[in-house]
Amino acid sequence: YEVYQSRVAEMSGRIKLKTLESNNDTLFILPMDSIYFYQIGIKDYWGLESYSNVIKGDFLLEIWHKEYSILSTKEIDLSSMKLFGEIPSELGLLANLEILRLQNNFLKGGFPESFWNLKRLRLLNLSNNNLNGSIQDKINELVSLEELWLSRNQLSGELPYQIYLLSNLTHLNISENHITGSLSESISRLSKLEYLNLWNNQLSGFIPPDIGSLSKLEFLSLGGNQLVGDIPPEIGNAKRLRSIALFENDLSGAIPVSLTEIPGLQYLGLFDNNFQGNISNNLMNALDLSYLRLNKNRFSTINQDSMCTSGYDWRNFIFYDVSDNGFENPSICFQTDEMLKIQSSVYKK
Repeated sequence: YEVYQSRVAEMSGRIKLKTLESNNDTLFILPMDSIYFYQIGIKDYWGLESYSNVIKGDFLLEIWHKEYSILSTKEIDLSSMKLFGEIPSELGLLANLEILRLQNNFLKGGFPESFWNLKRLRLLNLSNNNLNGSIQDKINELVSLEELWLSRNQLSGELPYQIYLLSNLTHLNISENHITGSLSESISRLSKLEYLNLWNNQLSGFIPPDIGSLSKLEFLSLGGNQLVGDIPPEIGNAKRLRSIALFENDLSGAIPVSLTEIPGLQYLGLFDNNFQGNISNNLMNALDLSYLRLNKNRFSTINQDSMCTSGYDWRNFIFYDVSDNGFENPSICFQTDEMLKIQSSVYKK
């Protein structure tokens, strides 16, 4: 019995995989990592060969009442489908799965062990569920992973070192969980990272200066944690940063000059910390920020003329705020047009 394999159903260009002497031989296992077609050839006593029907090497799995091919399925989107229970382990059998979206459901538990078989998975979104437990140290076995979205769950424990071995990672969002420990300097290994969001966890320790080596980073959110110490000036080396959110921590020191020289910076949220010193004129004149909140700190000096001529709408406390600091709050920036007319009239007299 000759076992043949081909890429097409017509069996053109077929290759012989195995010769079996008995039709009871069940030891030969076909690899199920790509789509192939198979056929059996049987030779008789005189060497004449006849062929069986052609079979596609595939299998269908039923997951949440729907069938999926273990070889053809590349994307599953079941977001906002009111799914309950644990993540089915059968998902790990979908050898060519590249995109899995299960966000906005009611899933619980952790990652099934079979998940680590998904070597071609590029995007995994499990945000806004009820997942608990820790992020396993086998996470780096998802070697093709580019986007990992785990926000708004009940995940706990520290970030495993293995997460920094995901060399293809561009987006990492584990915000609104219960992650503890510190952020490792190994963050520099994620050289392709564009988006890092760890907001509203229980991270402690210092901000690693190695973040500045992430040349593609555009979004950085470490707010709502328990971080201490200064902002490392090396962060200013990440010149593609457009958004920096470090609010609601226990950070101190001054704003590094390098931070005020990031050319495309649009969002800077440093409120509710213990920052001190001067507020740089660069934040008012050199940058064109759509969000600047430095309130609830210990800044001692601000150039009120630069502030009031910056063009920022200081009456909109949602986007611009420097109140609750160690300097006298400016007044002219908050005056109404009518008050300015009255003052102008008095000055002329």
